[in-house]
Amino acid sequence: MIVVLIGAFCCLVGAAVAWVLRLFRLSNLDAIELASKLDTPRPVSARDWPELHVDAVVADPEIPRRILVLVRWPARPRPRALLVLETAGTTERAERLLQSWRDAGASVSPTRNGDGGLVLRRRRSPELLLARLIDETRAA
Repeated sequence: MIVVLIGAFCCLVGAAVAWVLRLFRLSNLDAIELASKLDTPRPVSARDWPELHVDAVVADPEIPRRILVLVRWPARPRPRALLVLETAGTTERAERLLQSWRDAGASVSPTRNGDGGLVLRRRRSPELLLARLIDETRAA
């Protein structure tokens, strides 16, 4: 009986340590991304915003893997930007992920990834979306 209790206790301690390490890793990612954004005090592109919120998501019915995403910077509600993205994976997965972020009011961190590449990662979460920015238009 004591061996079982000791084993259960060790499992609980191990799980707690793993959870703390996961939270530390995610917090570290958030801090690094935010620090890199402070280099651009007046960002021109939504890719350079410190964070964004998704307001609307529409899949382009004519072009596969293309999604239109209306985003805003929460600290500055105006202007908003309309991003035309070509997703790396399936359109359904990307659309579902972006809509869940929109519904949750999640804070999303955009990061440039090479020439035209864009990584959208939900803060405090490992969820991310890889895409290529086709076009960006300022919306009213």
